[in-house]
Amino acid sequence: MNTCYILASGGFTKREAEAIRRERGPQDLLICADGGFDHAVRYGLTPDLIMGDFDSVRNRDFGGVPVKQFPAHKDDTDTGIAIAEGELRGYRRFVLYGCLGGRLDHTVANLSQMEGLAQRGCACELRSARNEAHILRDGVLRLRARRGCKLSVFALFGEARGVTLEQVEYPLKNATLTPGYPLGVSNEFQKGEAIISVREGTLLVILSKD
Repeated sequence: MNTCYILASGGFTKREAEAIRRERGPQDLLICADGGFDHAVRYGLTPDLIMGDFDSVRNRDFGGVPVKQFPAHKDDTDTGIAIAEGELRGYRRFVLYGCLGGRLDHTVANLSQMEGLAQRGCACELRSARNEAHILRDGVLRLRARRGCKLSVFALFGEARGVTLEQVEYPLKNATLTPGYPLGVSNEFQKGEAIISVREGTLLVILSKD
């Protein structure tokens, strides 16, 4: 599946830049959301498009890359308008970088964007140096074991029913998770991959390194 990569202005490292460079295919799209362009310049990434109100980007030498500028007073974040652009171009898988490690309100907004994508039938991952988040709605997700990573499952967006966790230290079977009680926090991989499923509802699945 072709992927829309979005690079925002939050925490971003050389290792993450190398991951984009390694994974990005000729049909994939890389959008820099405002200050994410500074990250691209720093690590030698060439985006396909730069979008935002440009209140945080420092480097204004866009080098011929197409630009879409928006007013500061708008009803969406720069990351949100980048996501909307990717959907408009037909992308159904999104990988977001630079969306953690900054302001908490923007982090919550980015998690909400993931839920919105799931509602519209899109796949979405949010990645940083120490964390990786997936959204799972009415389905099954298989995640390979990562050295030094904890696995957590949250029902942040409302009650999730029929939750099953397999091949983990603390398994669940047909459980109901609620936003008010984080039962699925800090689990451990037991085999080569963990299998997470939810019959009805949305799960936020997070891999975190200490």
